[in-house]
Amino acid sequence: MMRHKGEVLAKKVSLAALALTMAMLIAGHGFADVTISNSTFHENSATLTNQWWPMYLGTAWTFKRTKGAFQGTTFTISAVGAEAIYGVNCLKVRFEGLDGEFYYRWFAQDTSGSIQAFKKSEPDGDIVVINSDDDLPNTYMPGRLSVGESWVAWSFDGHDAKTLSVESDMAAIGSYRDCLKIKAVSVDGTTFHYYKRGLGLIAIESDSGDVGIRSDL
Repeated sequence: MMRHKGEVLAKKVSLAALALTMAMLIAGHGFADVTISNSTFHENSATLTNQWWPMYLGTAWTFKRTKGAFQGTTFTISAVGAEAIYGVNCLKVRFEGLDGEFYYRWFAQDTSGSIQAFKKSEPDGDIVVINSDDDLPNTYMPGRLSVGESWVAWSFDGHDAKTLSVESDMAAIGSYRDCLKIKAVSVDGTTFHYYKRGLGLIAIESDSGDVGIRSDL
């Protein structure tokens, strides 16, 4: 019997959530809801079901640079582990680029569907944990987005916060159409992130002309 791709993906997510739950049990983490500032997190907060950033333990996204100085090279974003921070189950995500340089971010999804950032590591090994009293919620990806909306989040490259704003929900890049296009402005310049509902981040374009597009789809 043939299965629809959506059914297969749903099964994978369910199995990943079960595996993550078992990992948390083994690690001795409890499952009581945790509320920090105005964000509440359930036991499955490390399984990210946000339509613009769907990710669970074992997810791996590969991007190939199709334009720019590093054309032909690749970079990856992958979910490699789980950790409880302030009692919230977080997904550990690895970002790896040129020359094997990498860094990590720890994310959890709250009950509104927004993905919050709890911790970050830099390529030089420095680790920063968000202060739960002052800085949370630190929204990495809101649960709901509309054209014109903006917010502030940590940057991918580990520098200070970047301002993000939704420019379009019908953008096109490569072979992808009807994408959510988000403009990200930081001290390092401007980049454009393209998202496809249910697939997550599918392309990044810099103001210098570099373009990286998902090659694992």
